[in-house]
Amino acid sequence: MNRRYPVHLLIAGVAAATLTSLVVPDAGRAQVVTGRLVDRMERTPIDGAMVWLLDEQDRPRGQVLTNERGAFIVTAPDGGFYKIRADRIGHASSFSELFQVMAGDTIFVPIEAEVEAIQLAAIDVEADRQCRIRPEAGEATAIVWDEARKALEAAAWTTGSGVYLYELTYYSRDLDREARQVEREETRRSAVLRQRTFVSRPATDLVESGFVQRDGNDFVYYAPDAEVLLSDEFLDTHCLELRAGRRDSEGLIGIGFSPVRGRGVPDIDGTLWLDPVSSELRFLDFRYVNLESGIRDDNVGGRVEFQPLPAGPWIVRRWSIRMPFVNTQRAFGSTEIRNVLAGLHEEGAQVTQVRDRGGDLLLEFETGMVVGSVRSRYGVEPLEGATVSLVGTSWETGTDPDGEYRITGLEDGEYAITFRHPSLDSLGYEIEPVPVSVAQGTPAVVNFLAPNRWEILTSICREEDVGLHTAALVGWVDEMSTGTTLPGAQVTVTWTGYEIDAQPASPAQRNRAGGGGDPNTYFIRGDVQGVQVTTNADGLYVACGVPTNELLDVQASFGSVDGRSVRIRIPRDALAEHRNLSLRVGSGAPARAVAPADAASSDESARDLVDQIRRRAGPRVRVEERMSAGIEYFFCVQGGRRTENEFVSGCSGAVLLVDGAIAQEGLGQQGVASARIVELLGDRTVSRVRVLTAREAEFELGQLGVGGAVMVETRDSG
Repeated sequence: MNRRYPVHLLIAGVAAATLTSLVVPDAGRAQVVTGRLVDRMERTPIDGAMVWLLDEQDRPRGQVLTNERGAFIVTAPDGGFYKIRADRIGHASSFSELFQVMAGDTIFVPIEAEVEAIQLAAIDVEADRQCRIRPEAGEATAIVWDEARKALEAAAWTTGSGVYLYELTYYSRDLDREARQVEREETRRSAVLRQRTFVSRPATDLVESGFVQRDGNDFVYYAPDAEVLLSDEFLDTHCLELRAGRRDSEGLIGIGFSPVRGRGVPDIDGTLWLDPVSSELRFLDFRYVNLESGIRDDNVGGRVEFQPLPAGPWIVRRWSIRMPFVNTQRAFGSTEIRNVLAGLHEEGAQVTQVRDRGGDLLLEFETGMVVGSVRSRYGVEPLEGATVSLVGTSWETGTDPDGEYRITGLEDGEYAITFRHPSLDSLGYEIEPVPVSVAQGTPAVVNFLAPNRWEILTSICREEDVGLHTAALVGWVDEMSTGTTLPGAQVTVTWTGYEIDAQPASPAQRNRAGGGGDPNTYFIRGDVQGVQVTTNADGLYVACGVPTNELLDVQASFGSVDGRSVRIRIPRDALAEHRNLSLRVGSGAPARAVAPADAASSDESARDLVDQIRRRAGPRVRVEERMSAGIEYFFCVQGGRRTENEFVSGCSGAVLLVDGAIAQEGLGQQGVASARIVELLGDRTVSRVRVLTAREAEFELGQLGVGGAVMVETRDSG
């Protein structure tokens, strides 16, 4: 399987500014334009407006935000004729008359703001869907773009001003191919306060070389920042059109952009989404197009979220980029090789705090969180000391004396959450993870009920092994000198079972046994009984159906090494007992380095690996074991259509693929041998299993006549 973890070159940091005081430049060395922006009707000052100094050709020569008094100061580069343009989101721009600035002058330019509001909500998106390069003023597309432009220009100015500092949280995670389930996630906080959220490559480089560029064998994915979106290079190579919102953009109005025809380099197609009432820019969604891999999927792209700060600055609040995991696959019976999307890798960051230059906290943003409790099965007693964790991530926390927990600082997404507790760990019992949807600002609530010991016993033992006065003996076997657990070790539990003959003893038997002439003499016969089990990949053993209130001899062995026999007695009313065992197997080398010595240990290794696949696949996959020349496994997709290849109990013959390699030559018409499973998975760990029905297998893999597919992805055990 060809899995690429491409990287991006986005420099994280944030810069935003709120101008509450004005610093006047040295008038002896510069031309200074000061002024004040007021509402034309109310004559009240307007803060947070973007003021532009334009030359005679309407080229920008300087920009600044007005402060709380509506005042502004901007420096002209040279003497000459200029005018002021004041931009406010949601309102028409205001202009001053043309004025002259002499070398070394300081002049005052008052300006009155237009009160006319921009009515984006009144625009009919469907009436103007033509994609145009630089739409003309007055067109609906131009009006919406103009409002997006104001926010982008404010964000670009904020990035360059460096007035505020920001704390960011970075994350890196793997998602399923539908971008729903978080399968792995790592997070870190910036060690120092930064001045930028991100900065992209120069627009010229991205337009010429593409938004996805090769770096040796890897691909580098870039997202556009505000300066790129505003650049002439970008606007000359992308047409603009209106788009209506749907799903998470429902109710918003979009200004979409697409690369012009004939662009052969990797590019982006995206939409800037605005609130039609306030005209504020909310976020940019984009997807990558013209990829070298040939992958076309709306989830391969990214998002940039914008946030206004008090007094006018705008920042990039969050950004993310989703890059594809690409598998190469060949259709059965064909020489054609094609790329398919196997999953997604996402990287991004979010601003968590805004501080001034002195480091004082000014603003803190909410993050996603999960809260809840862990209690006993009947919801009465809190379970203190439980560890609640998000599967595949480093996020975990403990429950307090009330059994409650809280996990904060999360990114939006679909996670799986579970918990563990020493009382469960001692029995080798794992809580099945449950899905949880995390969204910023709204705590997700997940409450757990811990299973009782009877539920645990019936889950780890077969029903026929659970009975009156029996229990399960559970524990780990480890190497005495290193403490390393021993997978594949044998644990033998023996006891003496007694039973009374159904018929009284005969006179001759009584005489031989010294029973005299009592006709009610019965013989009590005793014989050694027992059970032998093998530790799993974690070194755990479970011996079911062991009698309580009996002396038990417990002994572990590994290869030719036998451990010391331990004698125990399980209390009569106990359902389970925990007992760890130790062996000294050699020089202290890790037990996991010991290769299977024979077919039996290979079968056990295969059985553990198949169990991993079964757990990851869930209820859609049934695995059946059959003896032929050796042990073979049949993988059956529940709900898949029946085919002619039905062999064992109606199993419809799904094909097994491990990291893209097909496990069985018969493509489901025969089982997968134990040795083949060990060969493909070895000492690797199953990280993900994707299940395809027969129809999906035909469409995605080109596999005909199979009852589905079980696609296994692995990672190094370490």
